Amino acid sequence: MSDVVVEKGANGRNSGSSPTSGSTNEPDEPHRPINAKSWSLGMKIYHTAIPCFLAFLITFSASVTVPATSAFMAEFNINRTAALLPGTLYMLGLAFGPLIMAPLSEFVGRRWLYMVTSSSIIAFAGGCGAAQNFATLLICRFLCAFLGSAGVAIGAGTILDVWGTEKAGALARLLFICGPFLGPSLAPLTGAYVMHEYHGDWRWTQWVVALIGSPIWILVLFMKETSDSRVQHSAKHSGRFRLVQLALSTLRAAVLRSMTMLTTEAIAFSITLYTGYAYAVVFSFFASATYVYELDYGFNTRQIGLSFISVVVGYGLAAVMHIIVDKTLYARAVRQASGGRPAPEHRLYAAMIGSIFLPIGLFWFV
Repeated sequence: MSDVVVEKGANGRNSGSSPTSGSTNEPDEPHRPINAKSWSLGMKIYHTAIPCFLAFLITFSASVTVPATSAFMAEFNINRTAALLPGTLYMLGLAFGPLIMAPLSEFVGRRWLYMVTSSSIIAFAGGCGAAQNFATLLICRFLCAFLGSAGVAIGAGTILDVWGTEKAGALARLLFICGPFLGPSLAPLTGAYVMHEYHGDWRWTQWVVALIGSPIWILVLFMKETSDSRVQHSAKHSGRFRLVQLALSTLRAAVLRSMTMLTTEAIAFSITLYTGYAYAVVFSFFASATYVYELDYGFNTRQIGLSFISVVVGYGLAAVMHIIVDKTLYARAVRQASGGRPAPEHRLYAAMIGSIFLPIGLFWFV
């Protein structure tokens, strides 16, 4: 991190300075500090809605192709395993994209990254819909997730920029967290009815993603920058390739920082493992539901889509449980802790309860 200089505005934060008189550290115009926490309530809600919508959309696109599995098999003459690749590659892009996209927010700011992610979702979803061969479909699905993943990667940071640690921010974060779970749950239902309406045409599962993304893109156009931090050029980053050098050094620092936290912080490793497992279970269910309900129960495409309402109901109950736990067990921990800052492990009460119901649900489904 020694070769990266981070400039932050006022409010008691550090500010970068020029290490050499000949470097390009200083901006052309005086830097105006950004304090999103002082914005009006309407502006705060506006800038909270954008990451929530994008988190919903990027995960919605992940499972919207679930009802199209049979259509992929018929049009591209592939087996069922290959027909699951559009979803698999999408998840790979969603997993590895934040490693590249999230550090860029320290370089170009959050607003421009939102522009890239919203534009990429629309462009590559449209590319999927226009694909004439299976390879094009797979490439567009991967790039849609990879470039669109910034909506999930920097969303929590945007909400923290706007709300800080005040109580309203907890509700905003809960709404943001609901997006990545409601999106993939509602997508199979939407995809099933869209395919039925358009006589089994799987391409409309992609057109609908682009159509939903268009108004979100318009919202992003009028978005303001929320982060007051940015990475500046240092003395080591000069010359024609200074932007590339800075981007690579930022990426390297971010990856090393993430891997260090993952391997040295027990709570970070545990939460990552638990969340990854829970998400794997959810998407394994998406992959198997079409096969199970169609062959064993004789469901048609729309009925299979309706079965995913149960997942939405489960997320709703989980959100209510989280609020109850936050107002009771966690609130008591806050009162008892010195300085009102309990240990981070107290945030795991809801996960402890959920860990009981997770295996019960799996055995019930089997």
